[in-house]
Amino acid sequence: MASASTSAPFGTGPLVLSFANTGTNGHPVFPAKFFTVANTGTLDITAASYTATATPGTFAFRIEACASGWNEAADTCAAGRSTVLNTPASSLLSSAVPMAAGSSIRLRASATAFPRNPTTPTLTVGVDVSRSQARGATVTGS
Repeated sequence: MASASTSAPFGTGPLVLSFANTGTNGHPVFPAKFFTVANTGTLDITAASYTATATPGTFAFRIEACASGWNEAADTCAAGRSTVLNTPASSLLSSAVPMAAGSSIRLRASATAFPRNPTTPTLTVGVDVSRSQARGATVTGS
């Protein structure tokens, strides 16, 4: 589940992020957006399929994870930054997921206009987990 919330309840369905232009029309700046991906299920998972759609299509986007945790106020990652999804891909199987049932991770989404476009872009993010990506139950005794 992708959500703008940092804690439960996380909601349902895809997450829509809007990037307001904090620059000028000639030099648009779109500050990054942070969001949570939560494992709201009862099983641990090993991977998830991320999908993202940018509107309008003239915007490039990137979704990143940070192993050390994001400093959201400074928009920095001390160590271990990795790309989860990047233009031109719109769908990717990734291991950057909350592994344990009930856990969550924070991701960062950024947008860039090509050519310089002051329009407010939106990024719709979805997360799907298939049966093969969930760790099955194990018998520990009989």
